[in-house]
Amino acid sequence: MDTIHFEWDQVPVRTLSLHEILEEFFKYHKLESRTEHCIKTAFKRIAELFPNADTSTFGKKNLYLLQNHLTGRYARRYINRLITAIRRVFKWAALFNLVSNALSHELTLIPPLQKGDRRCRESKKRTNVPEEYVEAFQKHCCRQVIADMVELQSIHGMRPGEVCILKPCMIDFKYDGENWLAQPEEHKTAGKGFTRSFVLCKRSQEILKKYMPDDPNRHFFLNDKGNPFTPAVFGRAVRHVIDKHGLQKFVPYQLRHNAATKTAKEHGREYAQELLGHAKPEMTDNYIHDPTLGTEKIQKLAVERNRKFAPPPSPEYPEPRILRIFRGA
Repeated sequence: MDTIHFEWDQVPVRTLSLHEILEEFFKYHKLESRTEHCIKTAFKRIAELFPNADTSTFGKKNLYLLQNHLTGRYARRYINRLITAIRRVFKWAALFNLVSNALSHELTLIPPLQKGDRRCRESKKRTNVPEEYVEAFQKHCCRQVIADMVELQSIHGMRPGEVCILKPCMIDFKYDGENWLAQPEEHKTAGKGFTRSFVLCKRSQEILKKYMPDDPNRHFFLNDKGNPFTPAVFGRAVRHVIDKHGLQKFVPYQLRHNAATKTAKEHGREYAQELLGHAKPEMTDNYIHDPTLGTEKIQKLAVERNRKFAPPPSPEYPEPRILRIFRGA
């Protein structure tokens, strides 16, 4: 049987700078802003540590040194994300012969940092934010657009990026005669074939109507310069209000945890999973922070055991007649 050779198999590997590799990668990839920022940060750190590195000199030793260098700067999980981002770009570059297959493979030999590694710190586990913190923020926030974005995110458990990208063209305004249905095309799991949906209630509609643009392809929420908010700009605006008034700190993403916990408590885990748009319930469990949830059945077992092993009640003897006389009975 004849072997099929693709054209790119015949293209010789040429030496390129890492900046050129990154440029080529983004020509073919349109990624979520958070992922794109992570990849750019990873290559920025490479340029700082190895300013003259190119595809002929960069290898597993450089990646190992970079990993060790980052342990003094970032938390363990974020370092692993940066290293994974670098491997992703080089794996794609090997497909088009921009780098050798051997280089792409040898970068996978660097193991991720494991929990308990004393060289780096562990990031704090993200949790929900007390409602009084959010109420205090809404009270002191002078920019109505930021306050409305926070409220909309709290209602629907949106990611910060999902609030920022909302446009009228994404919304079915006649969904069921009462609610609107928003289905953004760009979201975190779009590449995996999942659909993200938000059923916008009356309160959400009131918020969006204040910012309804004439052009259906324009974003609802714009900053002072007339540009759409990005998650980073939105986060800085929230942090500015908190720092200015000395409020308890939180980040917009924590509001997603709030929505999950509240929904799970009132309606069940399945509703919380659908609200957040998770494919697996195990992921939703990371967003629910209520120790009483999920313990109802084992609580019933404990009650039954208590009843089974409880000592028999003491027999009741009639009160002696002499005591009844003293009590005047």
